Amino acid sequence: MNRYQFEDLVSDYIENQLKSNQRKQFDEYLEKNKDAQKIIDSVVSNISDTKKISQIEVKEGFNERLLNLIDKNAKGLSQISKPAGTIFGFTPISLSIMTIAMIAFLVSSYEIFSLTNPDSNLSIVDSLTKKNEVESDVTTQNKAKIMAEKNDSTSLNKPNKSKLDYSKSIKFVKD
Repeated sequence: MNRYQFEDLVSDYIENQLKSNQRKQFDEYLEKNKDAQKIIDSVVSNISDTKKISQIEVKEGFNERLLNLIDKNAKGLSQISKPAGTIFGFTPISLSIMTIAMIAFLVSSYEIFSLTNPDSNLSIVDSLTKKNEVESDVTTQNKAKIMAEKNDSTSLNKPNKSKLDYSKSIKFVKD
C-alpha cells in the first residue's frame, strides 16, 4: 500500500468499513509509517470538531429554491449568447468612439513621424547620410566664421573708455 491508497482509505478505516484484507494492509502501513497515525488523528479531530458545530436553521423550501437556482444558472451558462445589437461585442456608440479614437491616433502618429523626417521618401540610410552632410556643412561654416572673427580689424586697438567713478553717488543702507 502506498500513501495515496492509505489516504483514500482513512475515512473507511475510521468508520470501520474496510474489508478484512484491506484492514490488514492498512494496519501494516500504520506500523511501518509513524506519520500515518498523525493523519488518522487529525481526521478524527476534524470529524469531532464538525460535530460540535451547531446547525443553522433555514426557512422551509430553502433547499428546493437553491436547487432550482442552480439548475437555472447551469442552463444559462451552457447557452451563452451574445447580447443583441452589438458588433464584435461593442455597442454601436462605443464602437464608433473607439473607431474615431483609432483614426485620430493613426493620423497624429503619421503627422508626428512625417514632421521628424521631412524626407520620408528617402530610406533611413539616405536620410542619415544627408544629415551627416548637413552637419559637416555647418561645421565648415562655423570654422569660416571663427577665422573671419580672428582676422576682423574692428576689434583691434579700441581705445579704452575711462572708468567713471560712482563711489560718491553710492549710499549705504543700515541693516
